[in-house]
Amino acid sequence: KSPEFNGAEFKAMLKNLEKFVSIGRKLPCPDLYDVVEGFIKISMECAEIFQLLEGEKHTENEMLVFESLEVILLRTASDLSHFNMVGNGIVKKIVANHMKLLQGSLHSANHFVRHCLNLLSAMVSQGVEAAREVFSHIHIKALSGLEKRGRPDVRLAFIQFVLSFLVSGDGAIIGQLLEVKLPHILSTGLKEDRMSTVNLILSTLKTRVVLNKAISKTQKVRFFTPVLLGNIASLYRWNGIPDATTDDGEELVHRFLLDLCCSRKHGINFHDPHFGTAGVGNLVLLQFLVGLKQATEDELVAELVVNVLKNSPDILSRYFKETQYSYTPRPKSAWQDNVNLLKKQIYEAQPEISTIFQTCEAIPVTRLISMIMVISLPPICNKTFFTQGLCLANQKVQLTTVSVMNFILKRASKNIEYLLDKTAWERSDVYSAEVMEQLVQQYREALGKILPDMTTIISTWQSLSKKEKAELIFLGIVSEKGMKEEVPPVLQYQILQLALDLPASKFSWFRIQEAAESAEKSVLYLLLKMFVNSSKSHLRSSTQKLVIKVLQDTGVFEHTWMELELWLNQLDRVEPSQQETVIQFLERQVFVKLVCNSYEYTDKVASLVQEAAYLQANLSSQEGDTGSLPVSHIDVLDMLDIIMEGSEGEMEEFGPALSEELIIQTFPFSAVVPAALEARNKEVCKYLSAVLSDVLHCQRDPLPFCLALLHYDKELVSSGLPASTHPSVIHLHQYYSSWLPQQSREELIVVAALGSILKHPCLEQWFLALELSALPPHSLKPVRLKQLCALITDDTLTLLKIGAPVLKDLCRPELLSGYTSSIKRAVLKELLQTLSREPGCAKLMHTDVFSHCLREPRPDFLAISSLLLRNCSAHRLCFELWCLEPANMAKLSSETEAFLPLINTYLQVASREDPARPKDQKEVLKALKQAFLEKWKLVDVITDKLVDDSEEQEKWRKSVCVAALKCLTAQSSAEDIPASEWNSFVKNGLYRYRDSSFLNTLSSLLTVMYAEEKVQKDFIPLSTLHLMISSHSQFLPTMLALVSLLLCVVKKCPKVCNISHFVVLLGAYGATLSTSQKLLLLLQEYEKNQVSLLKFAFLWGPAAVEHHKTRKSLGASLWKQASSDDLLALLKTDRMLQTISQFPQQRTIILQLYDPRFLLPLFSVILRPECVVDCLKFISSHALGFTVMALSSYDPKVRAAAYHVLGSFYHHLEGARFREKRQQMLYLMDMVKNGIQQQNQKLPFVLTSYIAKVAQQMLRPDHMYVVLNKFLLSQQSLDLKRVPEFFKLFYSFDLELQHKMEREWILSVLEEGISDGHCFELCNQQGLFQSLLGFSSSPLCDETFKLLCSIVDLLCVLWFTNLGEKEKKNEGVSTSSSTVKCLPLPFINEFLSAASAVCRHLLGVKAAQLNMFVQMLSTALMHRGTALNVNKQADWLTLRPQPLSSAETLTLLLCWASLSRNAALLSQIQALSDRHKVTELMAGLFLVSMFIHELWSGAASAELFLSYVRSVTRSV
Repeated sequence: KSPEFNGAEFKAMLKNLEKFVSIGRKLPCPDLYDVVEGFIKISMECAEIFQLLEGEKHTENEMLVFESLEVILLRTASDLSHFNMVGNGIVKKIVANHMKLLQGSLHSANHFVRHCLNLLSAMVSQGVEAAREVFSHIHIKALSGLEKRGRPDVRLAFIQFVLSFLVSGDGAIIGQLLEVKLPHILSTGLKEDRMSTVNLILSTLKTRVVLNKAISKTQKVRFFTPVLLGNIASLYRWNGIPDATTDDGEELVHRFLLDLCCSRKHGINFHDPHFGTAGVGNLVLLQFLVGLKQATEDELVAELVVNVLKNSPDILSRYFKETQYSYTPRPKSAWQDNVNLLKKQIYEAQPEISTIFQTCEAIPVTRLISMIMVISLPPICNKTFFTQGLCLANQKVQLTTVSVMNFILKRASKNIEYLLDKTAWERSDVYSAEVMEQLVQQYREALGKILPDMTTIISTWQSLSKKEKAELIFLGIVSEKGMKEEVPPVLQYQILQLALDLPASKFSWFRIQEAAESAEKSVLYLLLKMFVNSSKSHLRSSTQKLVIKVLQDTGVFEHTWMELELWLNQLDRVEPSQQETVIQFLERQVFVKLVCNSYEYTDKVASLVQEAAYLQANLSSQEGDTGSLPVSHIDVLDMLDIIMEGSEGEMEEFGPALSEELIIQTFPFSAVVPAALEARNKEVCKYLSAVLSDVLHCQRDPLPFCLALLHYDKELVSSGLPASTHPSVIHLHQYYSSWLPQQSREELIVVAALGSILKHPCLEQWFLALELSALPPHSLKPVRLKQLCALITDDTLTLLKIGAPVLKDLCRPELLSGYTSSIKRAVLKELLQTLSREPGCAKLMHTDVFSHCLREPRPDFLAISSLLLRNCSAHRLCFELWCLEPANMAKLSSETEAFLPLINTYLQVASREDPARPKDQKEVLKALKQAFLEKWKLVDVITDKLVDDSEEQEKWRKSVCVAALKCLTAQSSAEDIPASEWNSFVKNGLYRYRDSSFLNTLSSLLTVMYAEEKVQKDFIPLSTLHLMISSHSQFLPTMLALVSLLLCVVKKCPKVCNISHFVVLLGAYGATLSTSQKLLLLLQEYEKNQVSLLKFAFLWGPAAVEHHKTRKSLGASLWKQASSDDLLALLKTDRMLQTISQFPQQRTIILQLYDPRFLLPLFSVILRPECVVDCLKFISSHALGFTVMALSSYDPKVRAAAYHVLGSFYHHLEGARFREKRQQMLYLMDMVKNGIQQQNQKLPFVLTSYIAKVAQQMLRPDHMYVVLNKFLLSQQSLDLKRVPEFFKLFYSFDLELQHKMEREWILSVLEEGISDGHCFELCNQQGLFQSLLGFSSSPLCDETFKLLCSIVDLLCVLWFTNLGEKEKKNEGVSTSSSTVKCLPLPFINEFLSAASAVCRHLLGVKAAQLNMFVQMLSTALMHRGTALNVNKQADWLTLRPQPLSSAETLTLLLCWASLSRNAALLSQIQALSDRHKVTELMAGLFLVSMFIHELWSGAASAELFLSYVRSVTRSV
């Protein structure tokens, strides 16, 4: 007997690893020595195995070493758990020394990868510590692709490895694993996995994620996305490999999804406090349900949908709005299934009485009605739904509609009965009986609005009841087995004769009873059964006649009813065992469908006949019966209309009666043929082949009928008649093919093949989708999306190039119409974009393109024409030649509105010089003028007609004036306007000096009329025009309105500039950014023409006028020049402070702010070296602060001017003699200068605010002067990337209680200085906001919480200032409109991020600040929604928006509860925070609740409250 293989032997013979692994995998086994335990006992660290991995040549041992370690670890994690320390030691040694080798092995051969994954799973199974160790060294996402690689056992090993973290890890590890969303095992291959693998995945997820209390509901919602839930739901149709497990796949996934989606305790279901009226709901569940497509087909899926909607009624309304199921009434079984799902399953599962009445909160009546309606009235059930359903000429649709109405009214009746029960409300503390009566009244009114009118209901009832009386007589003699034996044959015959004599409308021949409700069948079904089961020949004959009469009276078989005999004769020959199948096929799938959609199948017959006509016309030789009228001579679709109308007694209107020959040619066979071929299945193939053979034998011209058979056999033809095809179908195909000409067979196959390809929806939707910006719904990433679109478009274009000539020859161009239209739109779009982006390309375009656009004046064509006209002289010549044609000019005149933009473009470019182009402009302009003046001649006629209606005449006068001004503005040449007309227009117009439209028009015309080379000598000279304007009696009161006109005149004629005008202009100038900006431009024009401001000592406004008067009266010798003090005295202190705090960095128009473009040059003049300047006055008048603020301007010229002014001031300050703080000011300026690193550098607004405040503080010797002076003396340069001294001033604890002053001073710097993203980023990098928020919620903050209030005020001001009127303007505007204006989405997200940070620290703010903050947050969220919709419409990629977290929402509730002192709500928030470990709220809740308690008990005091604060801070 050979000795046992034990641990000692293994240790001595390490090369026997295979044997060790083989025996180890069988353990524990009572018949084998436990070699693993033996080895562990003699080698706790397994050093001998690890030695095999040392050195360079260990590749051949790696797999066996890994397997050996796996065997040991599996045992230490299970039955040898007392050696757990050994297992953990092995894990640590592998992680520390061999992890790189292990990770590298994961990318080798498949069998090696599996062993590596098994070893990793065994390592994780050692416990939480080992799992954490492995997780920190392995990146799950980096292993993407292993689950798809190689054999299924590799995927299984990867799945076991990932799931091992869920089994062995703690809550933190599981949470981290959920963050990477386990994408590899749940998004690919799940549907093809073995059932045991599916069971492993779902059971692990259920126990370790769904039912795990350590995993928050938020984590579950983020993990179980709609896409992930959809992948799991695909297991309802699992098609993987069966194995030994006995689990039912559908039941397994069904139980999992029910627990996950329906459980409010463990799943992702939330309680809706609004009871479904908020309109938001659980978006994850909503999107998941909308994506389920089998709810009407699969009972388990339907049960899942019903249960989810039962537990989440808040998504009911949105589910029916977004679901793919159609609820528009129509005679389709799919509609019936959809309504049954809605009525019998979804809404019957909802409680009859809303649970809202179980709450203790009083809700307004209007909201109560909305909440009741959520579960009692489906959103699709409106007045339109009921009216359409009742008015549709289909009895089953009508009955279904009535049943839905009945269901709704029954539920409403129970609700009303409950609400009117006074005994229930007498005991209620929330609602009274009177309120419930009011609620019932409004409830009834709401229901009345959705129900149809009584006339429609009564007329429907009458139409249904009339048919039933005649039916009862007939149904008394028949059953499913035929004639009833107890009815005598004579009576049977007489009743059949009665039915033949009665109108067909007396019977509901085609009504189908639902098997679940009744055992009845339709009358037509009973007739067919009676026909095949009748033993008497005369009864069978009468039944056959009755069936033909019934079908003939439908109007579908007006000219083909004789063919019905063939269908019934073959039915009588069917074997008895097959008769039931054939009868059901004929009744339900052929006749009922045909009667309900008669036009569809009649059109198919007509189309096939027409196709045969085209084919015969194209054949080189006539293959049909030459003696008969060829089908090609008939326009079948027109004849169809004539014949169908002729059947209604209107035949005489079309001349002589149609011959039987023509009718036979038009209707060679009935519409039953395409209906039966469409519904054909294997069980009826033999019967159908027999009937169709009989029909073929009855054809005079067999070609149309054979084409119909070939059309429905095209799949068989293309696949070469596979073996599974029924023999009768093959035989029939071979038989009728012999009647087809060879050429027609080939052509039909080509048309059928190309038609099936080109009509495929995928091809139609994706062809040129990217170019047309019309992408169908998809989940592709941008790169993949572009590749797919390019591939489909290129291949489709290749197919079109090959197939288009063939289809054109076969007269089937309609198959290409959709593609040619898409190509046309794409070419137009690309052409328009190219011409807009690169106008020079217009010269490369052929003039035929321009001519084609002119022939069809569509907006897109004319837009291209305008671009070609503007950028190419050849196209301008083409347009001029086109205009000279009388027919084209007539078209231009008749379609003026369409051509007006093009004419406007031509008038703008007609005067351009082009030596290569003939001079045809004058003739074209005369022709255009003549065409348009004809319309102006109508003005006087219309004006005379409106003389009696003063109101309409005034409207007409205004319209004519506006049109005239527009035409004048568009005028491009002065040559055709007489001087007398122009002069009269100017003189008369100047009397309307208050009319801005006229002044703007006159300004525009001056540029054209006074072009240098074209000015008519008789025109009013510009100098005279300037004199007329400036000497106007109302010039001074209306000067600002005339400034634009004056500016235009001065630019055209500089010689008009005179110093006398300059005085007036200076007197009106206010040096602000208001409308006086144009005055500054006018003053600059005067300066260019030798009229200098120096003569007026840079004074402005009334001071300039007084200066001029004084100088004029005293003379140059006695007159005293204005000093710098006089100039600085003109600066108003309040306006200077306002300008400094709101400095126009972008130089936008802001009323009442000083204009930097004027003041900076003014300061430069004041600070000239030869001037004497009072530096103290310059600082105290805020001129220095204004100049410093200009360093933050976005305009480099403004900054350069400011640097120049500061340099000049520095030189004056060095020589100044004022004792007050001169040295400190010099040191401040040196610090700023030393901190500037580059020329003309832009400083952050917050730092310029700081410098300006420090400069002013230097003049006030108070506490802040001392603090700031210490800082100045301790620094050599100013750090321009930080707010100076923030933390020292903010956290100051001055013993003399001056800390509040220091804190408020630095906060005022932030409040005034944070004006843009640059400032925000600077403060954020310094950590200011985190410090402010932390301080605001700490016990260090004072009782008024001024700090946090200031931050809230600042944030709200910043938001509403940037938002402006955008959201108001967007109200009522469609998101697809180009007029929607939004802030940039990243900017909105930055604000929401800041608001989110502030939200966590709101405890203690005042009610006003909380109200303002909530308003800001609400508008920001709404505006983000608008911006997201705009981006989506534009197909821009955007990140998914981040919603408010639970902690932030609870904080807002907590603030509201603390302000309203709502103890009940506080206790609920406390319980919720404890249950879900919301640690951010713990300390705040304790403080607020205790303080409110003390206030209510009357024992509140500052000392007691501070003791609570100290206790909390010590615990924290």
